[in-house]
Amino acid sequence: MKKIILIASFFFFLTFTYSQEKGKKTTLHFEEGVFKNSIIVNTKLSNKWSFENKLQVTYTNFFNQIEVPVTLKFNLFWV
Repeated sequence: MKKIILIASFFFFLTFTYSQEKGKKTTLHFEEGVFKNSIIVNTKLSNKWSFENKLQVTYTNFFNQIEVPVTLKFNLFWV
């Protein structure tokens, strides 16, 4: 459990460090659900590319789950 938290913390630290050094735009927002909470960090790399880290915690009476998906996004259309 400690290793997962350390890995997630490392990804968030890496994203914030990269965005501050390169002058990139980073947004942070939270999602809250009935059985799921998420922290999402989105870093804009260019006009079309962005990088997203997410720390998602899912919990019920029977199990707890922590996910750390890393997403690279490409925007086809400028909206």
